[in-house]
Amino acid sequence: MPRRKPAAAPRHGRFPRRVGEYTLESYLLHVADPEGSGPIVPSIPVAATYRAADSAHLAGLFGSILGADPAAARAVPEGAHAIYQRLGNPVEWLLARAFALAQGGESAIVFSDGMRAISACLSSRSHAGSEVVCGVPVYGCTDNLFTGALPRDGRTVHFVDLRDLAAAARLFNRRTRVVYCETLANPNLRMVDLAALKRLLVQENSKRHEEEKITLIIDNTFATPFCCWPHDCGPELREMIVVHSATKGISGFATGLAGVAVIPWKFWMQLFLHRKDTGGSLPAVEAHSLLVRSMKTLALRIRRQVGSAWQVARFLESHAAVAQVLYPGLRSFEEHALARRQLVDWDGNFSPGHMISFILKGRGPEEAEARGRAFLDRLNAASRVITLAVSLGYVGTLIEEPSSGTHASMPDAERRAKGIPRGLLRLSVGLEEPQDLIRDLERALARRG
Repeated sequence: MPRRKPAAAPRHGRFPRRVGEYTLESYLLHVADPEGSGPIVPSIPVAATYRAADSAHLAGLFGSILGADPAAARAVPEGAHAIYQRLGNPVEWLLARAFALAQGGESAIVFSDGMRAISACLSSRSHAGSEVVCGVPVYGCTDNLFTGALPRDGRTVHFVDLRDLAAAARLFNRRTRVVYCETLANPNLRMVDLAALKRLLVQENSKRHEEEKITLIIDNTFATPFCCWPHDCGPELREMIVVHSATKGISGFATGLAGVAVIPWKFWMQLFLHRKDTGGSLPAVEAHSLLVRSMKTLALRIRRQVGSAWQVARFLESHAAVAQVLYPGLRSFEEHALARRQLVDWDGNFSPGHMISFILKGRGPEEAEARGRAFLDRLNAASRVITLAVSLGYVGTLIEEPSSGTHASMPDAERRAKGIPRGLLRLSVGLEEPQDLIRDLERALARRG
């Protein structure tokens, strides 16, 4: 039954993260263990629809999911809640619970991909005539959503550098319904002080009626649940959603698309009904893979990737051909002090992520861009372990240039205004031995073109 609250929840603010007496890392290895004898992993649901025992059972099923008949819902036996794949299945519900535990939230709903999760949350928390404040920069497709679909649907979007909270506050009015940001901005890794932003919204919402309150939507894809828990940053904000493109670091294996929204219980019904009515359910085979493979290895993978990224970032910063390296683990990073407070792993350690952005030296942006692309071509031709490709969080290392890749649809002037210079390169560090990555990067950098 998807609306049933988990029996145990992580202890926020304590390290290591725990569920009951077990560490969160250990607990997630067994969150999907079937009861009784038989296979040690759940089966993949293949049926589109499920048989009801009788009319009372069917009424109880819909009552349990839609809340239409609580008395009938209570009569449905535990584990007998599946109706139709678009409404969910037992593997999906286990996955949603695992996501909520891993991110420190109350509940979660999974989606067919990250953009579906983002658009569903925006649609459920805003409406025609309302206004949205969006931090800059954000992922290219997210930016397209804010500049295209939302205005066409009658919503006004204001872009602002959320490091200046006074500027953001000046945009608030009675029509403001959403503030949107990324914990590590894509692609320049800019950071917002979540504690200060949440304090601002708590104060603002205290003056508003329930239906007028502002919801904070945070995309935590770059950091992953292992490196950042927005719920632990600053005061409790009941109107907060954390979204992920689970295709990326959460999945790790680049074999399918998925998205998730970690939400307070009070938003569950509205968001679930939105998915029911507009689509976007996660296929059962993808849910199964995330549950039995990706969530079990999340901490192990990201811990290793962060350690390697730190070494690669130090190497890049020391190289004569590199003009600038953007990585929260470096002291040269503008928000390094904030990163140390905000990017904390499940063991309580500073965990600055596995994403690095950097720019090569050049006389002006055109030369930096030309040298960056030549470097990518050399690297792509010679390296066995660094792949020229979009996406991120894969177990293998990926590199791309956002201005010609993930953010290519944005006009050049708009990219520059939002902090994405020409020639910026984005590196997603994988599980390879860091010295292998450094050797291939060094060879490509040595042949400057």
